Amino acid sequence: DEDYVLSDFVNVNTGVTLTLSPGVVVKGHPSSSNVGAFVINGTLIADGTPSQPIVFTSFYDDSHGGDTNGDGNASTPAAEDWVGIGFANSSTNNVLDNVRVHYAGYKGVIGCCWRWNFGHSASLFTSTSDLTVSDSSITDGGDYGTFVSAASPDLNGNLIENHGTGIYLEDSNASITGNTIRDNSSTGINAQSSLDLTITGNTISGSSVAIGLEVSSTNSTVTGNTIAANSVNGIVVSGGTLLSNTHWASDEDYVLSESVNVNTGVTLTLSPGVVV
Repeated sequence: DEDYVLSDFVNVNTGVTLTLSPGVVVKGHPSSSNVGAFVINGTLIADGTPSQPIVFTSFYDDSHGGDTNGDGNASTPAAEDWVGIGFANSSTNNVLDNVRVHYAGYKGVIGCCWRWNFGHSASLFTSTSDLTVSDSSITDGGDYGTFVSAASPDLNGNLIENHGTGIYLEDSNASITGNTIRDNSSTGINAQSSLDLTITGNTISGSSVAIGLEVSSTNSTVTGNTIAANSVNGIVVSGGTLLSNTHWASDEDYVLSESVNVNTGVTLTLSPGVVV
């Protein structure tokens, strides 16, 4: 029932499982010589409960686990206090359920080397599809709440708020369902080179752009979302050339920010009722 304090990068090796019990609190410690982070090459099982969530947060966060650094109210937590949690492509069978991730996204040089989450300021990074994140909150971080690279995890029922971009995806077919994605300064969801995403049942608010799709990502299923109070309440399609047959069927408006070229031999099909 005591806090765990990460003073450096902690690597869970391939073939090894780290299991955290409900109610465990892990705090990332920033210092002049290093900074806390989890790197998962093996397996992380963090299966909390609504009454006993598992918390990953800043060393300066007294609201979870108490005044770990013993300074009363002299310090307060902030975005990018620690690196976050990163899942390598070798990682398998990962579960984050009823988890809280706060104040992550550190990026910077300490001594000789960069310290960040697989090259990004991200509270959560994954390059494995073998990850489910559910009923969790990822808040108050750096550039990205969740960064997905060449993987297709399952993200459902989460709160993702107060980052630059809530969820960023590249080369992904992830399922993003039932999440609340709010108050991320740039974009709620941004996808690049992701041919077949599922983005359904989410509530997206408080961003400059609700959903941004690079043109090759526009074949994705984007329906049944509640989008309001963003500067652009719709799907912003960045310019480029469609290289494969594509179907636009969203019930959200498509907003063309640049020229979209439908290449020779390629068909773009719009469903009845679509607005561009």
